[in-house]
Amino acid sequence: MEKVRLSMIKGVHKEIVRFEQELDLSPVKIPDPEIIDQSLISDICRYYPLTLVSVGREEYYCIGQITLYRWLAAHMREEFEVECVVIHAKISIRELRQAALCQWLVSRFLANVTPFQAKAVYEYVSENKDVWPNGYKSNADLSNKLGVVALKRLIKKEAAE
Repeated sequence: MEKVRLSMIKGVHKEIVRFEQELDLSPVKIPDPEIIDQSLISDICRYYPLTLVSVGREEYYCIGQITLYRWLAAHMREEFEVECVVIHAKISIRELRQAALCQWLVSRFLANVTPFQAKAVYEYVSENKDVWPNGYKSNADLSNKLGVVALKRLIKKEAAE
């Protein structure tokens, strides 16, 4: 992992942007700044790192975690240092398309959130703000941000005796 100033990242790689246009994909809406508490941003970048390709001295393009990059570019200062995976080799168009497809497909499969998970996570983070500082107003608020229908309450199974 390497630390890179946000100002050194020149944007999303042009071939990925071209691929988005070729598929007629609308740019993903950049989430509001309050979705991520400022105190968590460095940790998120460490655990969920951007992947950059180096194209010159102190010049990079984002090819992985593109939505996070777009969020950072929109809401953070240019001098913010991001912990990243940096590829110092030429990347083919095929590899760039694979990187984009991984984000559109694989990450959705691996990080699919259910209404039950949203409710359980909301209950945990609302009581443990030292672990995950947040401004979620309710389970419905967090569920909406995650794109799932909110559960009214958790159903806890008790062992039948």
